[in-house]
Amino acid sequence: MSKRRRNPRRNGPSPAAVTTQAPPPAPAALRRRAWRRLSWVAAGLTLVAAAILVGCYAKRQTEPEPRAPSQDVAEEFRRLRNAGDPKADDLLGPAPAVPDEAVTQAEADRLNAEFMLRGAYKVDQVLAVDRQAADDPPRFVLSLKGDDKQPLLKILNPENPRGYDTANTSLTNPDVAVEVRDGKLYALGYRWHRDPNAKRMSPEEGKQFLEALTGHKSQPRK
Repeated sequence: MSKRRRNPRRNGPSPAAVTTQAPPPAPAALRRRAWRRLSWVAAGLTLVAAAILVGCYAKRQTEPEPRAPSQDVAEEFRRLRNAGDPKADDLLGPAPAVPDEAVTQAEADRLNAEFMLRGAYKVDQVLAVDRQAADDPPRFVLSLKGDDKQPLLKILNPENPRGYDTANTSLTNPDVAVEVRDGKLYALGYRWHRDPNAKRMSPEEGKQFLEALTGHKSQPRK
């Protein structure tokens, strides 16, 4: 009778069951993975910041800064005059009259400016001047478009034997300085001829124009 051999039972796993563990990633690979994640986070934060900036800018564009009541008067005059509405004259002071006596050149300029506000002009621009004399009424420069002839005025001239000259002014595209008193526009004077192809008057030019008319330097309002 033959004897069967029994293979001894192995306590450990078979060679086929043994799995080889992968080596840990190299430090360079870990750094690349970390930088990749950080770049995605940075890109997301950049998009969020850009969206916030665009939203703020759009809000500023749709919500203009409030204007002073005096500027509302000037802008309303512009709207009515350009629409040909006679109610524009209601926003002006008393209508000027041609004096019988001779007047100074400064008074003639003021009268001509008043006639211009009532003439056949359109208002191209209302320029608010931010630096003005502290105690003066609010002043603006109205850039007019078009041309018109002003009434005949007697202007003092000591060199003329009569003591005055007679002149009527015809202007194209003048700039008229005005001030607002009690909700009405009053002319201060005008600037001779503005080139229609030139750029619009800058705030600094408007300030210098008003200073030339009033005879004193502008100061910040307190």
